[in-house]
Amino acid sequence: MMLLCKNCRLYFASTGADLLAKTPTHHGAFDMAFFRAVPNITVAAPMNEEELRNMMYTAQLDGMGTFSIRYPRGRGVMPDWKTPFSKLDPGKARCVSEGEDIAILSIGHIGNFVIEAVKTFKDKKISVAHYDMRFLKPLDEELLHDVCKKIYKGNYYRRWHCKRRFGKCYP
Repeated sequence: MMLLCKNCRLYFASTGADLLAKTPTHHGAFDMAFFRAVPNITVAAPMNEEELRNMMYTAQLDGMGTFSIRYPRGRGVMPDWKTPFSKLDPGKARCVSEGEDIAILSIGHIGNFVIEAVKTFKDKKISVAHYDMRFLKPLDEELLHDVCKKIYKGNYYRRWHCKRRFGKCYP
């Protein structure tokens, strides 16, 4: 931890960031929460292989600092994952699908299951927005505010609740 406080450049890449682990203490929720508390670090979790490649590429670029990337073990979801590298903006989420009734924020591999759930909601005429947060630290605060305003349509309590609930890690 002393190296992190001195802004040394380190990379952490670990596997198993899911809540369905073989034992109660071996899943990514604890690791991501642990790294979130460490100063001067970027905490990321890719949704698929392409994002993993781009996060690894971004982490090694000059000026990126220390990176922690939590990725799932096992098989991937993309048959054509060898895409050109592109730099990601740390702390910027992406909109996977637009919607008006419900917003689902995901981070990591679970986002692939959310894509399937959104299809089910669509069949039931429920409009669902899905946002892949990508980064747990720094969080995309601008996107969180926009989503809460859009979905909760000005209800102050619900906006506050949304702002405070994503991993209970809002700065």
